[in-house]
Amino acid sequence: MQQKEFTENASHELQTPLAIIQSKAELLIQSKLTKEQFEIVDQINLAVNRMNRLNKNLLLLTKLENKQYLTNENVNLSDVVKETLELYQSNFESKNLSSYAEIKNSIIIKGNIALIETLINSLLTNATTHNFENGKIKVYLNSKSLIIQNTGNSTALDKNKIFKRFNKDNKNLAGSGLGLAICKEIVQLHDFKISYRMINDLHSFKITNFTPVTETVI
Repeated sequence: MQQKEFTENASHELQTPLAIIQSKAELLIQSKLTKEQFEIVDQINLAVNRMNRLNKNLLLLTKLENKQYLTNENVNLSDVVKETLELYQSNFESKNLSSYAEIKNSIIIKGNIALIETLINSLLTNATTHNFENGKIKVYLNSKSLIIQNTGNSTALDKNKIFKRFNKDNKNLAGSGLGLAICKEIVQLHDFKISYRMINDLHSFKITNFTPVTETVI
């Protein structure tokens, strides 16, 4: 509990100085700088942005562990998945990824809509980031499970490490290494289950154990 409280307090305290550094860096970028100066300030701005994301993710993890979120809302999972996929179309196009979705309508579950959106976002970000040019992304949703698959490295990931914090399969990627750890915490908070396996050269993440509140076949 002391560690959790420290993480939450430290994250809150870091927000103000990070915001100040970021605003000053943005002001400098807008001023008259030499090419070398601009590159240095731009690197500072990128580093601060990354620190902000890391800080927010650590704070989210702490809140999840402390069970500070209610999970009793009716969430239309079908709509959340469809809307998130629409938002990601430009990301897919940037890598020329082909996407296929098979989503059953009106899958409504109990949960926290903000966390469910974060979960879907994280999984789609993971599927896009670790994909290659001209790759594929597939999404399936029915009353029993949500499956997100993507092409990528031909070697299966280590099931014992992928959901651990700061695990980064590719050290050159700019991610924080917290995305899948956050997914696992969100899943556990909702009493869902998440699993990973390699299926026909596709990295496949599957979420199960959610019980729809209602299900209308359209």
